[in-house]
Amino acid sequence: MQHGSAPAALVVWAAENIPTPLPMRIARVTIDLMRPVPLAPLTIKTEVKREGRKIQLCAVTLLADDVVVVAASVLKIKTQAPALPSGIAERAVDLPGPDASRPEPADFSASPFVKGMSLRAARGRFGVPGPGAIWYRVEWPLIEGFAVSQAMRAVVAADFCNGTAPSLDFR
Repeated sequence: MQHGSAPAALVVWAAENIPTPLPMRIARVTIDLMRPVPLAPLTIKTEVKREGRKIQLCAVTLLADDVVVVAASVLKIKTQAPALPSGIAERAVDLPGPDASRPEPADFSASPFVKGMSLRAARGRFGVPGPGAIWYRVEWPLIEGFAVSQAMRAVVAADFCNGTAPSLDFR
């Protein structure tokens, strides 16, 4: 079985590569891990469920030996600059950036995927109960010949959330 981030990133990559009638970006991803995803060749199936002027709803399925192991829904929306009310400003991040944060060893897993991650703790420690904030970065391409997109980075980081500021000790 492999770490959930790798199939999540593969789902996003597949959805991003479905053509759209105009520029769109991913707004929502829902991923169901139906069975353990093996470290083996997978078949990717994609389908556009709804095509509109402002949205595209996609279904992405990953199969291992013709058995569904991952089923996902990806919503893409038309790319446009958001219209914010006057007086609204982006809030500054009050944490140190990745370069100023403490490196965290990715030695908590034997997974080759996890070994390819860079973790930097801005607050707390990975896997240690209490408040925490950790920067995650994929250090090498996940799909040969393709850059890791921002949406792929987001789903990879989302799968690590159980180690960021956990309530209970992993043991």
